[in-house]
Parts: sequence; C-alpha cells; structure tokens
Amino acid sequence: MPPDPVVVQAPSRNPMAQKTEKPFSGRVLERLHGTAVNKGHRKQKIILDAFAKCLFEKGLADTSYAAVGAIAQMEPPHIGYYFNTWEKMLEACFKYVIATAQEVTLEKVAAAPNPSACLKAICEAPFLHLNLFPDHVAVLSAFQMECARKPKYRALHRKIREQGQGRIVSLLGMLYPGVHQPAEAEALAVAVQSLIVGYCSEWACGRGSDSSKQAMAKTWAAVQLLLKSSRGDIG
Repeated sequence: MPPDPVVVQAPSRNPMAQKTEKPFSGRVLERLHGTAVNKGHRKQKIILDAFAKCLFEKGLADTSYAAVGAIAQMEPPHIGYYFNTWEKMLEACFKYVIATAQEVTLEKVAAAPNPSACLKAICEAPFLHLNLFPDHVAVLSAFQMECARKPKYRALHRKIREQGQGRIVSLLGMLYPGVHQPAEAEALAVAVQSLIVGYCSEWACGRGSDSSKQAMAKTWAAVQLLLKSSRGDIG
C-alpha cells in the first residue's frame, strides 16, 4: 500500500440513482415477495409490523400468536392462515425488516448527487432505518442471535453483507479509479461496512447519549478517516 494518498475528483453524477413513483411500503413488499403487491401481502405486512412491535415490547419469549394478534387486531387463526408456524412468521419478519432496511438504503443512495455522497448515504441509512422503524432493532437483534444458531440465517446474513460490500467496492472504484486491486478493495469494503455496523449497533443499544444525527456524523468521520489513511481524501 503506497504511503502517499491518492486524491481523486469524484464524478458529479450518481450512477446508482433510480427514479420511482411507487410508495415506500409498496416497494418494500415488492422487494420482499418479488411480485406485484396484493391484498394478502398487505395483510401479512400488518402481521409482521405487529410481530416486530411485540418483539420490541415483550421480547422473543412472549411474542406469541395471541400477543401478535392483539396488536394486529386479528384472531390467532387468521394469523395462522398466513403463517402456519411461529418459525415461519419469525423468518418472514426477518426478511421483511431486511427488505425495509435495503429500501431505505437504496432510496437514500438514489438521492445522492455523486459517489462520495452515495457512500455517505450508505453510512447514514442504517440510522435512518431505525429512526423510521424503531421496533426493527429488536428484530435485527433476534436475527443476529438466530444467525449464530441456524445455517439458513447465516447464509442470508452472508448474502446481505456481500451485496452491501459489492456496492461499496463499486463506489471505491468510482472514487479511486484504477487504484485498488480487487482483493484490497474487497477488504476495504468489509472494513467500511464493519465500521458502519459497529457504530450503528452501539448507537441502537443506547449506550451513549448521541442523537442519531451525531452518531451518523461520527460514523461518516470514521469511514473518511479509514479511507484517507488508505488512499487519501474522497472529497
């Protein structure tokens, strides 16, 4: 790794921008189900929102069909029509929350004017997600716990991380064209992603007194410092 920083002018256009007129919730459901949204999907969303709220308020052990039904204002058999086992409801909630987080990220990235702003958007998106959907922190915590127990969740987690890392690698290529070797870019992307996850987890656990705005600023500053020490200012 050369000692002299390489400063590259970032392109002025955001190549990741995507315009859409669909409402946010509709985009999340389409991402989750892979098809056009129907009445059943909307019913499932009500149940999964209730599951997340119950998990946040009562914890995993007390998130039962009856408890979820009380929040969703549905009878347990009605919930069972869509999710005939508790495990299926848990898995669906994991995927729903992940899809929501991904949509928040893509919406934020699409609004960024250039690759540097895209990278900053990626840093800020997890905080924005949990600000918009505070119940989701409990779901993501449960997901991490289940990743330690079950291979299918570890595989899902790996897929999510690799997608995020790929996006960061792409941005590094735009910010530092021709500078990084593939293995180096991948390692740097993993480091950036780990910083984001670490700062967001620390903030979400409530150990500090930082507002989300302060936490986002610290995360972006840490990522900038990491990249500067590796290659130079990113603008």
